[in-house]
Amino acid sequence: MCDIMPHLDRIEVREYQRAIAKSALGSNTLVVLPTGLGKTIIALLVVVERLGMFPEGKVVVLAPTRPFVLQHARFFKEHLAGDDISSVTLTGESSPELRGALFQESRLVFATPEVIRNDVHEHRYTLTAVCLVVFDEAHRCVKEYAYSEVAEAKWWKQVCQWGLRQMR
Repeated sequence: MCDIMPHLDRIEVREYQRAIAKSALGSNTLVVLPTGLGKTIIALLVVVERLGMFPEGKVVVLAPTRPFVLQHARFFKEHLAGDDISSVTLTGESSPELRGALFQESRLVFATPEVIRNDVHEHRYTLTAVCLVVFDEAHRCVKEYAYSEVAEAKWWKQVCQWGLRQMR
């Protein structure tokens, strides 16, 4: 793992967070920790590293509700203050036409799973450049919920240029 500390602003990264992030860089990972122990910090570490590994790549951070999507976008913006990483927040409140263009322009996409599922199905954009997907609240990946459809989608195997990693 590269030295990613210069990319983070006002965060004290604990050793266990570094170890989990390093593991997540090597394979699909489900991070299960009690509230307040830094799952979002771990995701941030992995996101920064993957974007560094794949300069043309995109990262998609999924959250089950609009408030969670906005919360993640604020957290990442605050702690990536020195980086010039184009990002966008995509929820059902954005027009579908606008979402397609915004997705194309951004390297870091915060969205609900419904938006990603629906937009890909409607061919508004593809996920060919995605090098990491983060699933917040992964316990919601059950039954017919959009998370499950995105996580299990057959198109992941067909569209990704790089070794896609899923972090849940």
